[in-house]
Order: sequence, then C-alpha cells, then structure tokens
Amino acid sequence: MSHAFKPILESPCIILREKKPNKIQKRRRIALTLTLLPRYSPPQPLFAHFHPSSSAASSPISVLQNPKTLGKGKMNLLRNAIKSRVSVLTVKPTHALPSFLRESPRRFSTESDQQQPPSPDASVDAFIDSASKGFVYGKLFGATKYTMKSDIVSLLEGCNLTPDDIKVSYNRNFFPVAMMLRFPSPGAFSNATRTIRRFDRLYRLDRVNTGDWDIVTPYNGKTVVLQGLPRSAGFEDIERFLSGCDYDSTSIQSFTSTRPGSTNVFRLTTVQFTSHIQAMNACISKNRKVCLNNQVSVRVLY
Repeated sequence: MSHAFKPILESPCIILREKKPNKIQKRRRIALTLTLLPRYSPPQPLFAHFHPSSSAASSPISVLQNPKTLGKGKMNLLRNAIKSRVSVLTVKPTHALPSFLRESPRRFSTESDQQQPPSPDASVDAFIDSASKGFVYGKLFGATKYTMKSDIVSLLEGCNLTPDDIKVSYNRNFFPVAMMLRFPSPGAFSNATRTIRRFDRLYRLDRVNTGDWDIVTPYNGKTVVLQGLPRSAGFEDIERFLSGCDYDSTSIQSFTSTRPGSTNVFRLTTVQFTSHIQAMNACISKNRKVCLNNQVSVRVLY
C-alpha cells in the first residue's frame, strides 16, 4: 500500500502547490487585484445635472436607455436610486396602521345623522326637566320705599331674576308693602328661600298665586309721585314746578289721602316720564323743592 501512494505524493501538481510564489508572481497578483477594484470617484448629487426644463433626452429614463452618456459607477448609482424609489412607492402604508386608521375619513355633511334611541336615564331627566318648568311667584316682605329692583336682584343673586320679574306692591299712600317676584323654576324659588333665611327677620318670602302677580300695576321706574303739594295748587303750578323735565303732561293725576290715625288730608300727584333716566333726573333735581311755599318730596315708583 505504501508503494501505491508514493507516485501520487511525488507528482508535479503537488510539488507546484507547495512552492512559494516568487516576486514576479506577487507583483502580477497585486496588479490583477488593483485592476479588479472599482475606481474611486467623489460623491456627487444623483440628479444634479438634471433640470426640469431640460429636454426629454436628458431625463433619467433616456439616460438609462443610452448607457453611454454615463459612466459605469454613476449608472449603477442611478439604477439603485430608481429601484429604491419605486420600492418605496409600491409599499402599502396601510399594512403598518391599525384597522381604525385605515378607515376612510368622514366628510362634513348637512344631512342629519341617524338618531339613536334615547337611553332610559335621558328620558327620566327629560321628564324631570319638563315637570320643573313653569313660573313660581313669591311675595317678599321687608322692602322700604328706597329699595330698588337692582337691590333685589343683587340680594337674590343666583336665582335668575331680572328687573322685569319684579313688581312693587304699593298701598293707597304709595308706600311699598311688598315686592312681587317671578321665579323661572321651583329650584330658583328654593334657592331664594334659603338665601332669605340667612337674614333672619329682615325679610320674609311667601309663595303666592298667579292672580296676586297680575293685579299689581308695574310702574317700571318711569312714574314719579309728588307728595306735599298744597291743595290749592293747580295744573299750571305743577307744570311750573316740573319745568325743565321731560314728562307726559297728560299723565298727571292727583289724589287725596290721610295718614293712619290722623285726620289731616294731604295731596299726592303722579307723573309719568318718558324713561327711567328722566324720572331719576326729576327726582334728583326737584326733590325738596318748594311749590307755593310748600316743600315737595319726589320719589320714583317701581
């Protein structure tokens, strides 16, 4: 067996493999390796030499059709860039999105959406709201002749009262007895009751009917009452006393009255003005002035 393998080990092929390359062979291998390596070119913009206004012959497609116009390295770069862009455009972005983001966006429309049936809680709330609607009337005691509607609105803040929801009930001598209040709901009346309780005995609020509200005449701050005019004063004397004021001369009315527990008769005269501002102006300018040697007091009725 040893003699059979001896010619193989001494064959010329095995001897050539074991020989080391000489200097000439090394140089040839280095030169061959350098020729196979790609030439270095500085980086340039891929489409720097392309311009939108250029002809079709200078487009990327025409360049690909005519490979002689570019070098081999630039040709490879151009081909790789076009392939990468095509691959980006062909990717479906919806694969990476959740299902609720892939739905088509809703468009604005004037058509009403389908109404869903109301829940039991919503129907109960609607019933309570409908039952709570309706005016509630109250009678407030404790106001003086100098109390204005704005004072009551500030006193009962949070009860949704307006000056139109307040009337002043006067007696025969035009002294305020009570103030009639109209609340928009029972809840507002309950809030007013709790507020009045904080003032102990200064005020009292009672609940009244609609008829008690209707019989009260509203003056709305446009009527002035003159108290202290002599009984002998005529219409011309009243006009002379109110000179410089904007009032309705046809609305002048006079009354005679007596104070409780006294037999002295005194005269009261009401005059209606065009606005609340004009009435307040007359009250400020004419109060405590003299008419036929009598001092007259002027007060605005609400």
